[in-house]
Amino acid sequence: QKLVAMEGVKNPGNQTEPRDTYKIAYIIHFLLGAGNLLPWNALITAVDYFGHLYPSRHIEKVFSVAYMSSSVLVLVLMMSWGSWRKKLSFRLRMNMGFSMLVLSLMVTPI
Repeated sequence: QKLVAMEGVKNPGNQTEPRDTYKIAYIIHFLLGAGNLLPWNALITAVDYFGHLYPSRHIEKVFSVAYMSSSVLVLVLMMSWGSWRKKLSFRLRMNMGFSMLVLSLMVTPI
């Protein structure tokens, strides 16, 4: 009798599924989610402050469009530079992407 995995793919009986005993996958996904949501939450809480400074502007719309456009811009730039992966180290590419995202987020309130 064959075992059926959660995805519906049949596993041969002699192979076992890899176990994540230290929950590393869950921790990584949690950190990625927190890293994505923390800047967004910071911008959401700053909306009241900037709404008080600029009462004639629609700050909620400006912040959401600016945040999403900056994230998409960084994503497109990093994906278009895919041919650089042979020239640049993984660490440098990760730091470049993070730095570009931080700079684009700092431009949003300005």
